[in-house]
Amino acid sequence: MIQRNIRTEARLIEDLLDLTRITRNKMELRREPVDVHQALRQAIEICESDIDPAKHRIAQDLKAQNVTVQGDSERLQQVFWNLIKNAVKFTPEGGTIHIISRQEGDRLRIEISDTGIGITPDALPKIFNPFEQGAASSKQLGGLGLGLAICQATINAHNGNLWAVSAGENQGATFIIELDTIES
Repeated sequence: MIQRNIRTEARLIEDLLDLTRITRNKMELRREPVDVHQALRQAIEICESDIDPAKHRIAQDLKAQNVTVQGDSERLQQVFWNLIKNAVKFTPEGGTIHIISRQEGDRLRIEISDTGIGITPDALPKIFNPFEQGAASSKQLGGLGLGLAICQATINAHNGNLWAVSAGENQGATFIIELDTIES
């Protein structure tokens, strides 16, 4: 229990430091060609310890052909595992998490969706604000509401876009990332 609390505290401190770097435009990216499918697979692997006990099913449909972007592989992987961990956290036991990639011209589109608690229409425009937690039930599940703000700022720093859609409460949620690709 002590180790778990130490890990949680270290994660919260790192999130606060990330948020500080973001708000001061001090986030540094180590740009290099990144295989997004590889980063997604590594993120899924990191999340397996959360996925397995919840008996979630991961459905992957990685059809994009050009999956190389110019970016920071560690930061992109952080975004992916944060979105996957959120999907796990907000999806009841036995739910499904879909991870999709597809090509849209020179852009790569990644969708991470779940069959979870969804996001209410009034919360949807605010979920990327620091310290914002979408639903009352999300407050019960812990966290400070920093993860999505950090994810969006990280994707923006990669000249990409991140947004969410949900049909409402108990309708699941989908987080969509679009990034420019480069020739591999």
